[in-house]
Amino acid sequence: MRKILQSAMVVVALGSAMVIAGVPAQAAPYSTAVITSPAPNTIVYKISNISDGTRRCDGRYSGTTSYTTPIIRIAPKSTANITVTGVPAGNYSTSWSCDSFSGGHQLVMVTGSPTGTPRVVPDSPVTPGSPGMSGSLGGFGSS
Repeated sequence: MRKILQSAMVVVALGSAMVIAGVPAQAAPYSTAVITSPAPNTIVYKISNISDGTRRCDGRYSGTTSYTTPIIRIAPKSTANITVTGVPAGNYSTSWSCDSFSGGHQLVMVTGSPTGTPRVVPDSPVTPGSPGMSGSLGGFGSS
């Protein structure tokens, strides 16, 4: 009986060690995003870098058309907008990432013209609150 208990304890200890070793390390969140369509034929990625280092970030969407924005640098403890105009009306699966780590995914509905050629415009304010506005907080580094 004693030998069985010792064997069982060894198996439990080894199993626990393997489970702990197999758990991936979780990095602290370093960026957040809000993705909206505040105006017809427009998608805005508002990405906040909450870390102490500069981040390289971009946005992507797919639906009626697909597009990936150029990578932008975001200074520590600051926020930047990536505004894409010319997005044909439709429903889009959008995502963003910083330093090659996926920040999250969400659906965005774009209103306006059914045709267009997507392009990034310089970081400029877009007045939110138009009837077609949609979007929510992105993830903290997970989807």
